[in-house]
Amino acid sequence: MKNITKLFFMAAIASLTVVSCSDDDEDDAPAAAPAAPAPVINGTNPAGYTSLGTDVSGDANGGLDVINTEYRYDDSLDILMFRVTTNNLASYSSNPSVDFNFVLPNGTSNNDALGTPFSGTIMTHKNIHLYTDDGGTPPSNYTYTNSAGFAVNGVNLTKDTQTAQSGSDLDGICSDCVDITVDVASNTIITSVDRKQIITDAEVGSTKSAKIRMSSGVGQARSGSDTGTDGVEFTIFIK
Repeated sequence: MKNITKLFFMAAIASLTVVSCSDDDEDDAPAAAPAAPAPVINGTNPAGYTSLGTDVSGDANGGLDVINTEYRYDDSLDILMFRVTTNNLASYSSNPSVDFNFVLPNGTSNNDALGTPFSGTIMTHKNIHLYTDDGGTPPSNYTYTNSAGFAVNGVNLTKDTQTAQSGSDLDGICSDCVDITVDVASNTIITSVDRKQIITDAEVGSTKSAKIRMSSGVGQARSGSDTGTDGVEFTIFIK
């Protein structure tokens, strides 16, 4: 009986010892929360931007220098957004320029010819041009003087195979239809446009999806200084 009592006593001590280990600060620390899954960006999720490509820093031709280009499609609003990150926006925030140039997968509704845009080397169907006047202020206080003969704050159709640097090579689709947000603190320029100005429902077709090729660039004072993308592709899925 004494041996049994001794065994019970020893077991009790062992149990107390195990319990006392739970007071260790390291053991009491809460378990790390599982990492949140990365947002799935497949052309429909408006949670964030998807990078379309980076560009070498410092290669600009004496002006605004782009280092990253991203896109985002919000299917609930049917809006396409493009964000370019630069490394020197503060120096050119009073007159930034951006252009985005698109190859539609099925061509245009009128079977328009492809043309060579200002930025990049691929032939494109449609173009976004945002060429601000001098003296603007971030984030969106900019004016546009349409003296070039095409939409300098809008979407254009490239009419022929000439370089789209003059109005004679472009046909305006819409003016004052592209929004711009310039954020000097984050070195970013965001543009947003109604998707149907870039690719109409008829141009998308019955598949409700479109793989679009794009070139893009940045500049200042109504001139280009750096190409950000040249032939990248992204797909949007339309409700």
